[in-house]
Amino acid sequence: MKHMDKKKHILYFLTGVIATICLFVPAVLMNRQADNTLNSANSAPSGSYMASSVVMARYISNQLSDYERVQLIAGGWDADYLPAEWNEIDMNTSAATNRIKRNLNKIHNQGAYELYFDSTYENWYSWETSLYKAVDANFGTYLAYYTVTKFTKYDGSFVYYVIASENGDILYAYTDYTNFLEYDTVFDRYHKDYAQINKEKPEKTNIVSYQKIVSDSNVYLYIPTEE
Repeated sequence: MKHMDKKKHILYFLTGVIATICLFVPAVLMNRQADNTLNSANSAPSGSYMASSVVMARYISNQLSDYERVQLIAGGWDADYLPAEWNEIDMNTSAATNRIKRNLNKIHNQGAYELYFDSTYENWYSWETSLYKAVDANFGTYLAYYTVTKFTKYDGSFVYYVIASENGDILYAYTDYTNFLEYDTVFDRYHKDYAQINKEKPEKTNIVSYQKIVSDSNVYLYIPTEE
């Protein structure tokens, strides 16, 4: 009996020790980890800085007027022009392109540009839309998003390039029936045409349709009213 009582006492003692360890050791480890965290500085992932900087720039840029946004995109301000990710704005490539197509149809109905879209077979186009952002070069504070879309007719006979603002407003549309231009050339051409027309101070400050002298090219250019 005494031998059994001794075993029971040992078992109770061990159980008490184990219970004590389970209760107090995790707390000690947590406190030690907390002390180490408070006394050290860890670098945040670079992606978090990028996301926060974009959010801040978008918040500040919301103060810009439509005229100022177009000036930033069109070269009226010193700016850097950079590729952008679609997750930076509240729209994807398909939704953005559909909005651009609707606005092109409105412009066509006004007789300002030849490109339009309907369901007829002869008027089918494939498209490629890329997103960019213009960031002011002086402070890097203001930015304006824009898209460059390449519309190619089903038989490859025509290629149109369209520059639009983030909300789908058409800023520039161009086609060259013999030379299929790429982004850099089209964007440079937009800056040159905008500077020329803006310098002429046209009476129409809302929508300007500018027919170039070269008979095989057609340009649509939008110049907003300065507020």
